[in-house]
Amino acid sequence: MQPEVFWNKRIADKIGSFREDLFWVMDYEYWLRMLRTRCSVGFIDAEIAAFRLQPEQKSRQSERSVEELLQVVRPYIFEDDFPIGWFKRTELKGKWMFHAGFLREVELSQQRSEERWRRLLRLAWFSVLHPELFTVSRFRERLLNALAIRKRSDPVGLSKNCTRP
Repeated sequence: MQPEVFWNKRIADKIGSFREDLFWVMDYEYWLRMLRTRCSVGFIDAEIAAFRLQPEQKSRQSERSVEELLQVVRPYIFEDDFPIGWFKRTELKGKWMFHAGFLREVELSQQRSEERWRRLLRLAWFSVLHPELFTVSRFRERLLNALAIRKRSDPVGLSKNCTRP
């Protein structure tokens, strides 16, 4: 939440205006553009604004903003023109792929009521195609849980925690 963000006209001239095609993450995308152009960011150690929480405000509906956020950050992660080290880029690709792809495959499999072996095969193939998933701790936890011997009360294994952030 940033009710107290200010910038000068030079930044607006350099970066442009907010993207009006975005609804949920227009401010986040603006910050990314500022960082990409190496704008200087400062901090004022004083209370200069107040923020009220209300039930219907956008900042309290993070689950609805996930898709838009994933699309906005994708170019920063997958295009090489943004200076990120190889390991960090691989880790970010893995996290992006986990949320944008892997969890979507889990949901699709569940909607189709696929059997466990078919779900495992689908997700194993997806993991082979996207090895950067192995950098994501939540993915590794799910993998270990899926490979563990299941109690009869929990035969599916991969159906736990399939919601996206």
